[in-house]
Amino acid sequence: KRRAGFNVYASGLSAGSVRHSGYSQAVNAAAAAMPMRYGDNSLAGIMTFNRSKDVATESRHFLPLRAGIAFSWWLSPRWSIGSGVTYTWLLSKSRAGSESYYVDSRQSLHYLGIPLTVNYDIWNTDMLRVYVSAGGMLEKCVGGNVRSDYIYGNDVRSHDSARLVVRPLQWSVTASAGLQFNLSRMAGIYIE
Repeated sequence: KRRAGFNVYASGLSAGSVRHSGYSQAVNAAAAAMPMRYGDNSLAGIMTFNRSKDVATESRHFLPLRAGIAFSWWLSPRWSIGSGVTYTWLLSKSRAGSESYYVDSRQSLHYLGIPLTVNYDIWNTDMLRVYVSAGGMLEKCVGGNVRSDYIYGNDVRSHDSARLVVRPLQWSVTASAGLQFNLSRMAGIYIE
């Protein structure tokens, strides 16, 4: 009997990390693009002081933090289509160098997206709904920045920051299954 639905959702929080020996590609690229005399820049100083030390890069990439509003329109008792608006925040942190001399960086990107899904209800009663869905999403980066602190000993020698511009659109596809418990005719809680 109902024709439309509305959802609010949020997901993501944890992080994964990777550690490898040597400097990251970003640090090597930055070093290649600038004069590498110690007095000219802090990165050159870090690389100079670390010349005879073991260096490593540790990167932490956090799961995207996503929040959104979704609308569904039922085409039949079992089939519906959905769309809405999502906001996604991507965060990465890295540390490159030795224990005493290193670059500590933080990169942040912000995306807005429009999802489009097709949903099928496997089972739907007054109290419980079991469903599957498939679709895709188009996202655009609307802002980003990177900040790097150059650490000598325990002191921040200098820092720099820059805005990041990501021009291409980001496309993705999704497939999911969900279970919804209806609290009333107008509200429910779902796990997807």
